[in-house]
Amino acid sequence: VQHTQRTLEELKVKLNLSPQQMAVWNTWSGGVMKDAHQQYEPRKSGHQEKGGKAKSMADGPTPERMAHEIERLRDATKWMQEHLVQLEAAQLRTKEFYDALDTNQKTIFDLFWHKVHLRAISDDDGRGMPEPQRFGPVPTMRERSGPAKTD
Repeated sequence: VQHTQRTLEELKVKLNLSPQQMAVWNTWSGGVMKDAHQQYEPRKSGHQEKGGKAKSMADGPTPERMAHEIERLRDATKWMQEHLVQLEAAQLRTKEFYDALDTNQKTIFDLFWHKVHLRAISDDDGRGMPEPQRFGPVPTMRERSGPAKTD
C-alpha cells in the first residue's frame, strides 16, 4: 500500500497535471489506492489462517490431499473471479483518466506503468531476478523446464 502511494506520487509529478485534470486524477488514484488496500487485506488474513495446514496435508491420505487441492483450486477460482471484477472496474477508471491526458502525458503514463508492470513481474515470477538484469524475452514454462523427455 505504501509502495502504491509512492508510485502514484511519482507519477503525478511526472505527468505535471493541470488544475483541470486534478479531479479525474483524484478519482483514478483513489481507486488505485482502494484496490491496493483490498488486495493487501485478503493476502494478510490468508497467511494468518493457513499456518501449518499445508505441511500437515502433505502427509495425509490421498483422498484428503485431493479434497484439499480441490478446495485450494476453488478458493483460487473465487479469488480470480473477484480480481477480474476489480480489474474491469480499474480499466474503466483508467480509461476515463487516460482520456483526460494530453498526448505527451499519455506517453509518460504508458512508459511509467509499463516499467511498474515489469517491476511487479520481476518480483513475482519466482526466478528472483530483478528486471534490470534480464536480457531478452521471458521464457515460457516449457522453456524453463528444459528439453522434452522422450521415453
